[in-house]
Amino acid sequence: ISGKCYDIIPMYNAEKSIEKCVMSVATQVDINDEIIIINDGSTDNSLEICNRLKKQYSCIKIINQENKGVGSARNSGIVNAKCDWICFLDSDDFADGNMIKNIKKYLNEKYDIVMFEHINEDRKNKITVNNEHFAYDKITCGKLFRACFIADNQISAQIDMRSVWANVYRKEFLISNNIFFNTKIEIGEDMLFLLYNYLNLSNAMIVKVPIYHYYFQNEGSLTNKYKPELFSNIMELNKEILSILPSEKKYLEWYSFYRLNDIILLMKYTLFHSHNREKLSDKKKQAKNIVQNGKYKEYYLQAKRSKILKKYSLSKRATFWLAVYEHIYLLYIIYRIRYMKK
Repeated sequence: ISGKCYDIIPMYNAEKSIEKCVMSVATQVDINDEIIIINDGSTDNSLEICNRLKKQYSCIKIINQENKGVGSARNSGIVNAKCDWICFLDSDDFADGNMIKNIKKYLNEKYDIVMFEHINEDRKNKITVNNEHFAYDKITCGKLFRACFIADNQISAQIDMRSVWANVYRKEFLISNNIFFNTKIEIGEDMLFLLYNYLNLSNAMIVKVPIYHYYFQNEGSLTNKYKPELFSNIMELNKEILSILPSEKKYLEWYSFYRLNDIILLMKYTLFHSHNREKLSDKKKQAKNIVQNGKYKEYYLQAKRSKILKKYSLSKRATFWLAVYEHIYLLYIIYRIRYMKK
């Protein structure tokens, strides 16, 4: 491949992981490659660590900005990248030892995106590296949207269709289609960014080789903290996705299927979280408001009519039914048994 490959690493207070992350890439790149670290207003020792690494590796570039969030940091990287290809690396993850080698092996200017596999670190998944690759010329956004929302076709069997890492993007494709991260939403910015990509791309390649190590956080991590604002954040994301969703009926059916997952998340992180001190009667009112304003009954019935609801497990289907028909007390008892037992 000609030209540069650019790794963009957004960083905020990542002193415990940033050195491992940066070194995992810096030891692989050559003279044509660059690593851009966007320091998103860190207040710990992250910047000092990166400045030290910059002295060792000339490929490192650091951009400092006020704390504006990961989407803004990635956008800064896209704008400032002087390269042909872009990939994103989160500061608590790290690159596979053959990441750059494998990226350059498969990149081709005819493709807008090249997607690779990843490894979930804490799950210790054993992935057979067989070097298979699948080229999709003139790929339909329908296949990509279905893979994203339902994850039941060949594409989604090989790749995480909702995460921006482990993909390599042609910069000219992003810029010419004005594809950037939406900085107004609090959750789901990865998925929204990818949906814009899927709407606009012509050709893509999927490579069954892992290039990325994702640190899947455990039950005690910050990702499991109480999130009272979760429903409003979901509604903002929903508004943005519906504004770009193609008009064909099948897209709404797939999206309805996906939206039902919200019920599980809202139970776990908002309604029945141990830090929610509301009385059970008030939680029932909260749940009723969520079901009605979120239109979850409509999504449930849409998924049921299209017969794709059956793709969920029986236990999940039962949970959705209890929620949309507002059997909140019974749902609470089941949740206590399933998620809160010691």
